[in-house]
Amino acid sequence: MKNPFLVLSLVLALSVSCVRELTLDPGEEPMVVVDCVLFDESPQTLRLFYSRPPAYSEMTPITEAEVELIDKTDGKTAGMFVHQEGREWTLDYSAVPEHEYRLEVRVPGHDLVYAEDTMPASPAIRAITWTANMSSGSSPNYEKYGNVFTGTVFEISTLPPFTWIYALNYNRETGKHEIAEEICTDFPWVDNFNLTGEAYAPELEPHDYPFDFLGPAKSYPYLEGTALHWRFLRIVTPDGFDNEDQWPYFIISGSFKGNYYRSISSAHVDGRPGPEEGYIVCSSMSENYDRYLRDAMRLEQMQVSTDMSTVYCRDNVHSNIVGGIGIFGARTQQLRQWNRGQVIFGD
Repeated sequence: MKNPFLVLSLVLALSVSCVRELTLDPGEEPMVVVDCVLFDESPQTLRLFYSRPPAYSEMTPITEAEVELIDKTDGKTAGMFVHQEGREWTLDYSAVPEHEYRLEVRVPGHDLVYAEDTMPASPAIRAITWTANMSSGSSPNYEKYGNVFTGTVFEISTLPPFTWIYALNYNRETGKHEIAEEICTDFPWVDNFNLTGEAYAPELEPHDYPFDFLGPAKSYPYLEGTALHWRFLRIVTPDGFDNEDQWPYFIISGSFKGNYYRSISSAHVDGRPGPEEGYIVCSSMSENYDRYLRDAMRLEQMQVSTDMSTVYCRDNVHSNIVGGIGIFGARTQQLRQWNRGQVIFGD
């Protein structure tokens, strides 16, 4: 399977045209743009380039610089980024959850460019795929969804302050994973900033039971009528959250297309998605990265691109880079299987 962080760097590419209204001289000095999101797997990737206001359409790679990542928690240098090609720099290093980091960029002819952020803790969310007619003692979702539910139930152990959940469909024609455009859940603490205005309508699925009078199976009927979100579920954990008695189990569905994990014979917990399967990503974001992504998505005029660079020049998009523009963020993640299910038999 391809590195899911590389996949995310594409699906979170929320670029918008720069239309900031500024009065600047044509000879305005170019600004240093830094794009770096730490990840809990190696390598780390950073993009470094010049961009000139007010249009910010120019993206000239910076190839001569010193880029240092400092682990403030351990009080030592984690490593030096090495230029690869174009705007890309890399560092062979896995960032440590809950460690505080500082990024320092020294470009000849410019003041020090720097930023700080803290790696979030990893989310602890189990994916449990259950079959219909499991006994109440063996199925944790029995009381909530009933013993004829078939599908994936997510169970929370710990939930960091900012968690983003999304689905990646596998496209057999392209051989790539692509983000599902719509997603919904019965989890209560989801930000409604990216609602589509549409509601979830369960798809009818064939079932393996030889009882025609039961009718077709509905996929996740408990979510029928639930508001759909565009691409992401953003969960903000409330203060005092106690998973033991507040909301340990939840389900999700949406425009999940193509091949996903399928089991109709036994319970299955936290299996790793296959290379040609769609899957769910549960990602914990630092406060800086969470704010940046939310700001970018909330812009009314938005276009999907493989380049996030042009969002940096917007006044209403968060940037924590001192001496330049851009974002220095951090994230951890878990990949989880999802079962389309046969679920409950409808009319």
